Amino acid sequence: MALVNRKIERLKFIGSLLCAAFGDAYGEARGHGAYLRYTDDTAMMIGVIEVLLADEEIDPVKLAYRFVDNYEKEPWRGYGPGPPRIFRLVKQGKGPLGLDRLLYSGGSFGNGCAMRVAPVALFYHQVEASELKRRVASCCSPTHNHPLGIEGAYIQAKAVVLAFNTPVEQRNDPYEFVENLLNEVESIEFRHKLRSIIKLLDRNPSHREVVKT
Repeated sequence: MALVNRKIERLKFIGSLLCAAFGDAYGEARGHGAYLRYTDDTAMMIGVIEVLLADEEIDPVKLAYRFVDNYEKEPWRGYGPGPPRIFRLVKQGKGPLGLDRLLYSGGSFGNGCAMRVAPVALFYHQVEASELKRRVASCCSPTHNHPLGIEGAYIQAKAVVLAFNTPVEQRNDPYEFVENLLNEVESIEFRHKLRSIIKLLDRNPSHREVVKT
């Protein structure tokens, strides 16, 4: 039974990471009419995996330098304007953490950390919420230090944990799934957005309405 459970967990690990990479590549192809090729989001997710495998820990300083190294190997991955500017500052000997606060008031609250956080959720899927939050914040600190950027990444991580911990023979109830996430949220902004999901679930909205909402 233990072997079966380990095999299932392994498949869930692989499936989660492949889905994240495919969603990234598919979104890029839809937006630019290109063939499937993953972007900076997956490149940085790979960096998170590399640090976790090497140290079994998220060391934000090591992660920052890993991001820089991987960017210099493949700068054509489609990085947004923020991270390369941060990486240049790191190369100049500044930081390496919290440099986004030099570029944006209060730090970056973009979705960059949420896009790369799946490995953290998988690696720490059995820890308490407070511990998961700490690990997520470490993953964010090289590039995203605004409270909303960190909380958005934590919500994404918690969603991965909830899905991972659901038995394969059981389906998640979408209402209960969103409610579980709402219980973890502190900001007004994310509570509003998650409640919007519940409202959409109550009817059969068009694709356009879902995207707009």
